[in-house]
Order: sequence, then structure tokens, then C-alpha cells
Amino acid sequence: MNSGRSDAAADAAGPTRLQFAIHTFTARYLGVEDRVRLDCVDVEGAQQCILLTRRLARRVVPALSTQLDQKIPEGVPRDLAQDMRQESARQQRSTGGIPRPVVPGEQSPTWLCVTVHIKKTEAGAFVLVFTDDKSVDASIGMTEENFRAFLDILHDMHTQAEWGVECFPEWYERRGPEGADAPTLN
Repeated sequence: MNSGRSDAAADAAGPTRLQFAIHTFTARYLGVEDRVRLDCVDVEGAQQCILLTRRLARRVVPALSTQLDQKIPEGVPRDLAQDMRQESARQQRSTGGIPRPVVPGEQSPTWLCVTVHIKKTEAGAFVLVFTDDKSVDASIGMTEENFRAFLDILHDMHTQAEWGVECFPEWYERRGPEGADAPTLN
């Protein structure tokens, strides 16, 4: 199929970027490199390993939080609504079973992510696009619950790496009462 561009115009636009559609991933902290690695697999079983630096991971958290803040209806206390939605997402994640971790092969491409784009679909879902800004884009579509689970995963990685969690919003750490003192609702 001809796009209507000459070969010279195509060469001037630069090389074609590899598009990788992430089906699932496993996050790991690499202490030696002080980075987070997302071991990703697509629906066909192809794998890629995406490296996130501390700086990028700390910058992504507020962007995720801002997107989640925009999902809160007006007139509802933001902290309370965020706390309830985050806890609901955690409960859904915990009852969903433990998925098999992605274990990359030795030949799996590994690359450094320098930018993360957050897009919204018309249906209100999210798409995260991890890119090296040169040759590869890896994207994953997420529901709000998945998006919140990704926030939890980043928190786990920050904690494991001892990076501090100051970049997380105030509402994130809020927890409702647990145990015998927790109120019972009917």
C-alpha cells in the first residue's frame, strides 16, 4: 500500500518505530542498576524488558495521580473518594489470583524508557506508552483498576528500592480501620 510519500520523504521522517503491545508485565527492582525493570510479554509471547530510572519513576507517579484525580466527580471529597477507589482496586487485584510472573529469556530485548505518555480512551480507560523516543513504543491499555494497580506496583518498587514515597499523593497512604475495630456495614 502506498502512503503517497516518496522514499526520500520516508527517509527524512526517520526509521519506523517498533510498536509493542504489552499484554502483561512483572516489575522487578534491579539493585545493582538502581532501576525498575518491567518484564513484558505480548499476546503472542514475544518479550521485552523496559528499564525505568528512579527519576522517571518518580515523575510518573504524580502524572498517574493527576489522571486519577480527574476521575473523581465534583462535590465528592477527593481524599475519601480516592481512598475508597484505591482500596477497591486492591481488593479486586487480591481476589483475582496470582498471575504467573513474566520471566524474560536471555535474548529478550532490553531498553531504557525515557518517556511515559498517558492517554485516555473515549471509554475512559487509560493507555500507557513507554518509549525510548527513538525506535520503540510499548503500550498497554488499562482500566481504572489496572491503572491503580500500576500505582501500587510503583509504590512497592519505590519501597523496595528505598527511594522514598514523597512523590505519592497524600490520599495514597490513607488506610481505613482494620481488624476488630473496623465498623461493620450492612
